[in-house]
Amino acid sequence: MNQAPTIQRGGEEMKEMIKIGIIGCGGMAGAHLGGLKDLKEEGVDKFEVVAICDVDEEQVKKFAKVCEEKLSITPLCFTNYEEMLSKVELDAVDIVTPHQSHHRIALDCLSSKKHIFIEKPLAIVPSLGREMISSAKDKGLKLAVAEDYRLSPGNIAVKKMIEEGLIGKPYFTTKAYGGVGSGIFCGTPWRHMKEMGGAGVIFDNGVHDADLFLYWLGDIDEVFSYNKIFEKKRSDENREIFPTSEDTDATILKFKGGALGHWLCSWAAHGKDFHYCLIYGSKGRISLAPFEVNLDDGTKLEGEEIVSRYAEGIRKNGVATELEAFAVSIIEDKEPAVGGEQALKAMAVSFAALESAMTHQPVKVENILEGKAKVYEESVIMADDEQSIVHGP
Repeated sequence: MNQAPTIQRGGEEMKEMIKIGIIGCGGMAGAHLGGLKDLKEEGVDKFEVVAICDVDEEQVKKFAKVCEEKLSITPLCFTNYEEMLSKVELDAVDIVTPHQSHHRIALDCLSSKKHIFIEKPLAIVPSLGREMISSAKDKGLKLAVAEDYRLSPGNIAVKKMIEEGLIGKPYFTTKAYGGVGSGIFCGTPWRHMKEMGGAGVIFDNGVHDADLFLYWLGDIDEVFSYNKIFEKKRSDENREIFPTSEDTDATILKFKGGALGHWLCSWAAHGKDFHYCLIYGSKGRISLAPFEVNLDDGTKLEGEEIVSRYAEGIRKNGVATELEAFAVSIIEDKEPAVGGEQALKAMAVSFAALESAMTHQPVKVENILEGKAKVYEESVIMADDEQSIVHGP
C-alpha cells in the first residue's frame, strides 16, 4: 500500500495534500491557476486551493469563479490576508501581489509557519530579500520564487547546447527588447513608480533576463550601465501618470567565466517593438528570435528541431513545472526550481546596473548581494516616503 506523502511544515509532519492559499487575484494569479490545472490534468497535482485573498472584493469573487471553472473547487474568500492566515489551515501560500507588498506578506506568512511560493521579483530591494531568505531558513520553511522563463523547453535547450559545447566557449551575448512607447505597461501604473515597483524595466522585466543570463552563462562579476526616463508622462484611456522609475537601460555585463554581454531594455520604444537575443561562442551562435543555431561547420538547426533534440519531453507550461517543484521541495525537503538565494542573485544583477547608472561607475554584483553597494536601494526607500502623482482610477 502506498503511503501518503509526508509534508513538512516548519518541523511538523502531515500526511495529506498541500493546502495552499493564494494572495493576489490579478492577472498572474490566473497563470498560476493554469499551472495548477495542468498538474491536475496530468495526475500529478499535490495542491488543494482552499482559500484566496485580494484587497478588491469583486476581484476575489471573479477569481473564485475561475477556480470553480478550472479546478472544480470553491475556495474560501478573503479581502485581508491576515484574517485568512488566522482562520484557515494552510501549509503554503502563493503570493501574487505587486512588488512593494512581497516582503511584508511573506514575512507574515513565514511567521505563521507557511511555505512560500512568490512571484518575481523576490522583494522590492535586495536587503528585504535577504531578510525573507533568513526568515525562511530560521523557520525551516521553503521559499520558492516564480521564475518560469528558465523552465521553458527553448531556454532549457539553450542551456544544454552551451553545456555540451555545441557553440564552443561562450564569447558574448546580446539581448535587447523594447516597446510600450508612452503607454502604461500591462495596464499597471505602479510598475512605473520606483516607490511601488522598486525600479522600472530592468527590474520588472529584467529579473527574467538576469536569471537567464545566470542560468546560461554563469555568475556575473561586474556591471556598467546607463539609464533614463524618456517618457515623463504616460497615459491610457482612463488615466495619466508621471513615472519615477527608469524606462530605458543600456548595460554591459562581465561574466566570471570570461564572456561579455550587452543588455538593452526599454519601455519607451515607439513605432514598432523589438526583441532579440544572441549567444556567440568560438564555434557558432544561438539565436532565440528566430530560434536557430548556426555553426562554423555549416550546421544549422531551427525551432522544433532544437527543442526535440535538446529538450524532448519538457513541459511547455513553466508555471506548472515550478509549482510541481515547489510541492516536491516541501514533501521531499529539496530545493525548489528557483529558491530565494537564486532569485536574489537575479535581483542583484538588475540592482548592480541601477547602482552603476546612479554612481557612474562599474559595480560588482557581489557587493549588491552583500549589501556593500546600496545607493540605488536607498533611493527606493526614500521614494517610498514620497507621494506619487497618479490621476484617475
